[in-house]
Formats: sequence, structure tokens, C-alpha cells
Amino acid sequence: MRLLSLFAMLFPAVACSSTLEIWAGINYETADYVKEHIETMTDHRVEIRSFDVNSIRSELLVADPRDNTFPDAIWVPSDFLGLTEYIELATLPEAWVDTQRYEKKALDAVVINGELKALPVGIGNQVVLYSSKPQAQVVTWESLIERSAQSDQVSVLFPNPNMYFYLAFYQLFSEDLLSSKNVNGEGLVAIFDFIDMLQKKKVIESSCSDICARQRFINGEVEFLIDGDWAFSELDAAFGRDLYINSLPTYRGESMSSFSGAKVFAVTEKGMQNPDKKLALKEVVQYLQSNSFTYLAHSSAMVSPFYEVNQRRVEEGNQTFSNMYDEFQASQMMSSDYKMAIVWEASARAYQRYKSGMPKSELHKFYNDFVQYYSANMRVRD
Repeated sequence: MRLLSLFAMLFPAVACSSTLEIWAGINYETADYVKEHIETMTDHRVEIRSFDVNSIRSELLVADPRDNTFPDAIWVPSDFLGLTEYIELATLPEAWVDTQRYEKKALDAVVINGELKALPVGIGNQVVLYSSKPQAQVVTWESLIERSAQSDQVSVLFPNPNMYFYLAFYQLFSEDLLSSKNVNGEGLVAIFDFIDMLQKKKVIESSCSDICARQRFINGEVEFLIDGDWAFSELDAAFGRDLYINSLPTYRGESMSSFSGAKVFAVTEKGMQNPDKKLALKEVVQYLQSNSFTYLAHSSAMVSPFYEVNQRRVEEGNQTFSNMYDEFQASQMMSSDYKMAIVWEASARAYQRYKSGMPKSELHKFYNDFVQYYSANMRVRD
């Protein structure tokens, strides 16, 4: 089924020209703030329609960009911008956005081929090591393995299996920087082998969802939890001052490296073609840059897309925020090009084959061939 045909079936076109249609792949409650503001400030109604970003990523591999059913705007993770030719995203007018206010990494996530394709609204999504006690030195996988060997108990938890967390292990086994262009089959299999070893040594659980991992950490069953910055609010409510943020564990002296990303608001060519809707979309973009937009207010550790906001919080001496900000700066911003979507799909399929026993040499080739084939296929469509 083609990507945009799928969208059309899920979201029938809204005939009324005074209705802004926004498709939301993340943070539906935040999209509701936008809806409330726009309906208060303008004559437009706003329809928020949720969709599964992961399913759409799979659909892109057989999508046909000639379809023409679009919303007026989308609210998605930044790596989704790699599909811009499939959903005809507009370039935001320079006058709409004060780019001087933003973190460089925030702009890196939304500028494609020199054009501003979206507004960065939230930033972060990096993976960190939480602990319930302060750590005098860097935590290592060797020490966690030894801890489990002595106690015969799991020493650290994280959502398993989960490819976003798995790829944070990539630089333990590769000299290449973590990026959509550098992930290869050999490095991916090395991650799978390492995870498998940790499971066999009972350092981690072989099956534990994000809810499972977080709750067992809160219950005191383990001292360490690998989770994203998005988990901070829940963990802070449970631990208060007894929650600590650390760098991810090292292995053989090598550091892990997490992806980070942005939550973005993008408008489509369709939305910009209607003069009335264009004015309403401008109002949305301005609102998302205003002090009245309280998206980040709930968490003292969430990184703001605005550089001055982050610097002020560091200078105020908030150690929790400073630690999270350091981890954000050490992370690798997830690519917003089309290849990132292919990497996620290829990695998930490779892991399924790894678990089913595919020989490693064949698995290397499977991943590399998959990425090469679909990268070439998408280039033809450009």
C-alpha cells in the first residue's frame, strides 16, 4: 500500500477550507495546546489526527510520491523530515522564524539542503544512564558484568529489545561516528552479539519494556537504568534529589553514543497555497516560539531548543539540567535525510533474522544490501 494512500484512508480530506488539518505522530497533548490557541486567536478550526510514525516509515519503502493527499501541517520527530519529497513540505519563510535564538543542533535537525523545513519545538531524546546513588567514577560494562556475576542479579535495565537503545552501543564496536550513513551490517551484528552476551550473563533482562524497566528501577530492584530524557519527569517524581544522571557505560575504554533528535512542526505546500490557512499557520509558528507556549515547563531537565534558555539554566546552577545538557551535547543528532528511515527499517529486519539464527556473514550482507537497494530506489524517485 502506498504511503499517502494509507494516509488518505486513515484521514479523509476535510472539505471545509476554514479547518486546519494537522497530523500528529508525537505528543498529542501538545498538539491540543496548538489547537486551543489557534481556535482562540483565529477564525479557523483545527483538526488533530494522530498516526503511527513507525508504520509510516515502513510504508515509505513502497510509497509513490505522485499521490497528492496532504494535511496542512505535521507534528513529528525530526528524522521524519527525510520524507519531505513524499509529503511536499514547504520551506518556512525566514521572516517567520528567529533562527538566531536556536541551538545549533536544533537547526541542524530542520535545515535540509540549506532550507528551513520545520520549526524545532522540542529537542533532546538522548539516552542517558540514571542511577539512584551518586557515582564516584564512570560506570563501565565490565563493572556491571562483575556486579551481576557476584550477585546473580540483573544490574541494569533498559527497554529490550529496542533499536533506538541498541544503536547507542554502535561506537563501542566501530571507529565510525554514529550516523545513518555509517551504520553497517558488521557493526550491527557486533551490537546484537554484545546484547546477547549481556543477557546470558544476566546483566540485563532479555525482555523488558520501557514500562517494565522504569518501574523496576523505581522499585529499587536495580541501581541503574538506561532510559531517555523523556523519562525524567516520572523518575524525578519518584526519586527527587536521589536521582542522578550519568554518561552511558563505557566498554574497553570506549564510550557509547546516543542519538538525539528534535520534535518539529512542519507545514505543507498544500497549507501554504491557501492564503487564509497560510496566515493561520504563521500564527502557529509564532505561538510555538512564544513564552506562552509551555511545552518544556513540566521538566527541569528537558533541553530547550533555545540557546539562551539553556545557558541561563546552566548558570543558575541546576546540576541535574547541566548533566542532561552535557549528555545532549555529547550525543549525535539523528540525521533528517531519507536514509535514516531506511536504517531503522533495515536494523529491525536484521535483528529479526539474527534471532532466527541467520549466519552472521549472511546477516552483514542482508543489512548492507537492504540499505543500498532502497537508498538507490529512493534516489531514483527524487
